[in-house]
Amino acid sequence: MEVDRSWLDLPVELLEAILSKLPLSDHPRFACVCKDWKKLTSRVYPADRSPILNRSFKVDFPAADLSKARLYSSKDGWLVLCREEEVLLVNPFTDTVRRFPGLVHTPSFTGIEFIGQPPDKCCIFAIESAYKDSVLIYFWNGEGWGRYRYENNIPFVMSPHSNPVDCGRYFLCLGKDGNIGAFDMLKGAWIVVELKNFPTITVGGSYLVGDRGNVRAITVGGQNSTVRVFELIPAEGWAEFTDLKARALFIGPRMALVSANSPKKLDDIVFFSRLLGTPEEIEAEIRCSEGRIYFVPKKSTTTTTGPKKTSEGGIYTYNLTTGGRSEYCGSFEYPCILLGF
Repeated sequence: MEVDRSWLDLPVELLEAILSKLPLSDHPRFACVCKDWKKLTSRVYPADRSPILNRSFKVDFPAADLSKARLYSSKDGWLVLCREEEVLLVNPFTDTVRRFPGLVHTPSFTGIEFIGQPPDKCCIFAIESAYKDSVLIYFWNGEGWGRYRYENNIPFVMSPHSNPVDCGRYFLCLGKDGNIGAFDMLKGAWIVVELKNFPTITVGGSYLVGDRGNVRAITVGGQNSTVRVFELIPAEGWAEFTDLKARALFIGPRMALVSANSPKKLDDIVFFSRLLGTPEEIEAEIRCSEGRIYFVPKKSTTTTTGPKKTSEGGIYTYNLTTGGRSEYCGSFEYPCILLGF
C-alpha cells in the first residue's frame, strides 16, 4: 500500500544535509517552511549590516592572543592594532595574523594605516603628531621599521579622531585646522598643505576617509548635533557636500568608513558609535557564503550572553539630507569595530 508523505515528514538527518548545502542567505526562507524546519536553523546576520542591528557579536580568535592590543583602523576586512613593540594586522574572517615587530619602544601613535595586499605584500605607515612644529613617522617597507622626524613647513597637529588615508603613493593625514599632511612613500618626504574652506570649530572632532579615489573630511559639532561633509578638490581646497552620493557613513573611535553595501534607505545616513538602549550580545561564529560574510550564533548558546535588547534600542544617526537625527541624550559610547568590505 502506497503511503503519501509530505516534505514535513523528511528525516532530520536529510533536512540537515539539505540545509548544509544551502547558502546562508537562504536559511531564513528554509526556517519559514514550518516550525520543525525552523528548529534546525539559526538566525544569520550579514556582517556588512551589523552596525545598524543594535547587536554586539562576540567571536573567538584562536590564531593569537590580542589582549592589550589597541585598535587603530580597519580596511578590506583587516584590523590594524598596536601593542608594546609591534604592529599587528589581523583578519578575523580567515584567522590570519601578520606581526610587524621591532619598534624601539611603544610609541604614542596618532594613527596607523597600511597599503598593499596583506598579509605579505604591504607597507605600514604610522605617525606621532603631538607638536605643531614636527612629526615622527614610522614606516615598514618590508624589511623593518624606519623612524624619521620631519619638520612641518607650516604648523600642523593631526586630528586625534582621524586616521591616515592611503592615496596612491601618498599617505594623507588630516590636521585640526583642515590642512593636510602628506607623506610621499617613494621620496620619503613629508609636506603640509594649507587648504581653504574648512570650518574653524569642530567640537565633536573631524575625520578623514577615502572613497572610490576621493578624499573626504567629516566634521562633527558638539554632541554630534551637526555633521558636515567636505571633499578635497585638487588646487581648490575643501568643497562642502550635502550627500554621500548613495553611500552610508560609519564613524567609530579613531576611524570612519564609507559603505557601498548599505540598503538604499540608509543612503546619506551617518552612523555613530553611540547606542540608544542596551545592545543584544551574541556569541557567534564568522562564516563566508557566496562571497558575503555572516555572523552565525553558536548552537551552544540560545541567543545572547548579555542583556536583552531594549525596545528603544538603536544606533545614533544623522541624516545629511534632512538634518534629522536620533536623540543624543541617553545614548552611550560603544567600542564599535568597523570592518571595510
